[in-house]
Amino acid sequence: MKPLRCAGTFAAGFESAVRRVLREDLPESGDVRLASGFVRFSLSGAPERALELSCFNNVFAVFREWDTSSLPFRAMVRKTGGEEEFSRVWSAVAPRGARSFRVRFSASNRFVPVDKDVGADAERLLAARTGLSVDRVKPDIEFWYLTRSEGGSWLAARLPSTDDEPEPRAGELSRGIARLLVASAAIPSGSRALVDPF
Repeated sequence: MKPLRCAGTFAAGFESAVRRVLREDLPESGDVRLASGFVRFSLSGAPERALELSCFNNVFAVFREWDTSSLPFRAMVRKTGGEEEFSRVWSAVAPRGARSFRVRFSASNRFVPVDKDVGADAERLLAARTGLSVDRVKPDIEFWYLTRSEGGSWLAARLPSTDDEPEPRAGELSRGIARLLVASAAIPSGSRALVDPF
């Protein structure tokens, strides 16, 4: 089976920790490309493996990528890609029982508005490829067209989280940040505890 291209977003500044997490917890990940708060990697196993890492804010399955960030969203929609490749990725990541989706456009980590015809074209194309209906309020899955300032653009599906952890209380670290701090500490194997003096 061809590896799945994935991407994840995380708190900026933890790039080396994310590399360590991928190496230790997802050793089959390959082709790791890191940028500030963003990583692209390949995954041979089930996409749920990436969701289990808990260090990402978002995990994406990548359908199409471009080496430039200057491509307009209109052009990205037109270049969504061949049906065969799209179907291969979609069959690997489609949530069970999913019936609806929405499309989001993100430039340099911010959601941005697009012309109505661009959004409508993206919705029509993705509805035809997936068989899902558009729900702009509470969809089962989101498709993002996104560009990053350091270079690169993607069409990706944001994978629904399987984590039912409650929101952290005031002063409490999220599980993701805690995981990245532990990875940053580079605790030797065999150590039994990490003490936080605060």
